[in-house]
Amino acid sequence: MVYHNQARSFQLNRGLVKTYLLPLILSPVLLIGGSLGPICPSAQARAMRPESLVSPTTAPMLMAQSRVVSITSAADAVAKFTPSQQLYIKGNPLTAEQVDRLLVTLNANPNVFVVLLDNSTNVVDDDRTLSRGIANTAGFESMRHPMTGERQGILFMVYFDSDQGRMIFMRSDELPDRLGVGEQDFADENGNPRKLLSMFLNAVRSEGKDVPGALEVVINHINGTINQRLARRQLIIRVVLGGLIVALLVILALLWRSAKDARLEAEEVLQKASRKLADRTQALLQLMEDAEYHSFKSYTGATATHAKTMLDHITNALALVGGAEVVLAEAETLVAGKGITNWVWSGNYRRAIALLTDADTALPLQKVGNLQALLKNQEEHIKEVWRSHLSTQTDTDAMNHSFQNILEQMAERRTTAMGLLQELIEKDNGIGDYLAQIKLESQGMRERAEALPTVGEAQLATEPWFTVPSLLTAIAPLLLDDKGYIAQGRNMMSTDPINAWNHYGDGAKRIVQEAAVAMDVATEGRSQLLTILEQGDRTLHPFQVRTDWAHGLMQELSQRLDQTVQESAQSSVADNLGHIRQAMQQLGDRIQTIVRQDNERRTVAPKQIRTATNEVGQARQQLCHTLQSLDLFRTGNPEGVLQEPDRNPSTHIATAQAHLDELKRLLDQGDEERSQSHLDTIAAETQTAHQLVAATQAAMAAYPQTLPPLKERILSLYRHCQDTTLPILEELQRAYAPEVLELV
Repeated sequence: MVYHNQARSFQLNRGLVKTYLLPLILSPVLLIGGSLGPICPSAQARAMRPESLVSPTTAPMLMAQSRVVSITSAADAVAKFTPSQQLYIKGNPLTAEQVDRLLVTLNANPNVFVVLLDNSTNVVDDDRTLSRGIANTAGFESMRHPMTGERQGILFMVYFDSDQGRMIFMRSDELPDRLGVGEQDFADENGNPRKLLSMFLNAVRSEGKDVPGALEVVINHINGTINQRLARRQLIIRVVLGGLIVALLVILALLWRSAKDARLEAEEVLQKASRKLADRTQALLQLMEDAEYHSFKSYTGATATHAKTMLDHITNALALVGGAEVVLAEAETLVAGKGITNWVWSGNYRRAIALLTDADTALPLQKVGNLQALLKNQEEHIKEVWRSHLSTQTDTDAMNHSFQNILEQMAERRTTAMGLLQELIEKDNGIGDYLAQIKLESQGMRERAEALPTVGEAQLATEPWFTVPSLLTAIAPLLLDDKGYIAQGRNMMSTDPINAWNHYGDGAKRIVQEAAVAMDVATEGRSQLLTILEQGDRTLHPFQVRTDWAHGLMQELSQRLDQTVQESAQSSVADNLGHIRQAMQQLGDRIQTIVRQDNERRTVAPKQIRTATNEVGQARQQLCHTLQSLDLFRTGNPEGVLQEPDRNPSTHIATAQAHLDELKRLLDQGDEERSQSHLDTIAAETQTAHQLVAATQAAMAAYPQTLPPLKERILSLYRHCQDTTLPILEELQRAYAPEVLELV
């Protein structure tokens, strides 16, 4: 060991130099020891039995009994040092009785070593020799506490006489130092006593003890402190350990209870999942049985594609069943585990619950592996034809689905497959009746088309308008000929019923339905629109109002309807038929509007103009007479009244007459919007003429009452002009040259 304690507490070399007060302090103690006489040689060789020592402050040390080792010098002590011998004496500084008591103390404290020297000529060198020589030996370092393993060696060096007087030094290892009973607690750097040295001195001075007795007090305090601290530590450890054990038991109990609750929950979830999977599987197996004939029948074309799509959905659904059984088996393994883990840990149960309920918890699955699991678990329920088909499946990408996602996809695929199967069964079994029904409807459509020219009672019904000849020339052959829709559908309905139904059956049905709508439109045209046109002709022609525009639109709509029916062979024309029907309605409304407007042209509008003209003439006569009675307008005549530019009613009557004169031309063109605008203008202009007359008559009636204030106002303005305005103007003329005034 290096001289490592030199810098920690009571440093030996500095203690030799600076403890000048130690000789004075220790003199009475050493004198007491020296006065008792030399140590008996027999006492030096006497061995004490440690087991006979009883001390409440000492811990048992499993060491051999110590004896006195006689030395001749410090170096000799180092040479003879062994951890089995604790007391080394040079000379006879103690009596035999003192040596015996000291041995008893040392045997009870095997970690303590004492070196007593009766004299030293160089205490510094001797102390260095002892400290380094003994404290650094393997034997001294081997003094370790059995509980902590820390070094606990203690060395006391007592000089009864030396070149510096009587001296005592202490050297200690790590455990006493750490617990506050080591070198640093003996004396400071200057030799001033600290706790342990003070205890030594107090035992000598106050209690009258000699060196062995004082050392016993200090040694018992040091090892007693060590034992008490470690005993307290052991107690704390036991308490903490006991608490940890209790806590562990509580935790284990809680974990067991939690694991039990999780197990019960997992078992319930597992049962529900098993029942749900069993129900879904049973429904799927039933679908397999229902679909067996149609899935593997020799279809062609669109029906073969339809059947393959259905087969793919069923196959994938079956693979999902196998995957679900794999997940269920994994969950069962987690729940059924009997190891200690499942007794106190709910992790496996939670994992099982998550596998069966959490949409985000999934297992990697393979299609073929899933199908193999299905074939194994459902062997008695899967027929050979399906078994052969499923055995030929190859792996695709790994599926990574949760149990819930698998159930959802199973339901979706089963629903899709069931819909495809129902459609296939319905169309495979019903295609014959479906085509027969469409044939009957097509024949009825042809018969109705043949009768269209006879529809309508108007004389114009003799015209070929809205007879829709394409129904007989194009549509009926397309449906009923040997190579028509219905015949082609029958030719393929045994091998490709889906195509026969969807393309030929549904296509023919649509054509027949749109043809029926076209015939309804044609019937409305011949029975209603032709009647409206004929009534318009009879009403308008006597008054030379032309209807050529209506006849032209009628023919255009008829041709448009026939063309639309031809187009129905290629695509739906339902919207176009609606537009034609709307245009026919608008044409009928337009004809009837023109008839109404012409009646207003001939009756209402002329009357409005005549009434306004007569009222204006009478008002002029009356106003002229009234003015002359007031001594006004003496030389005037009635034609001179109501002639103000912005209030002349005759101007408005003239405007109304001009619109009336132009109205017939617009009616001849069928321009009902502009015709209505002209009629509205005639009514408005004649009404304005009435209002002007009424306003003038009211003003004339109020004139006698307003005349005096007006005269007074005029005279006031005249006086203001004479008194104020004219003088100002004259002053301006005098002040400015004429050419300047012209600039203003």
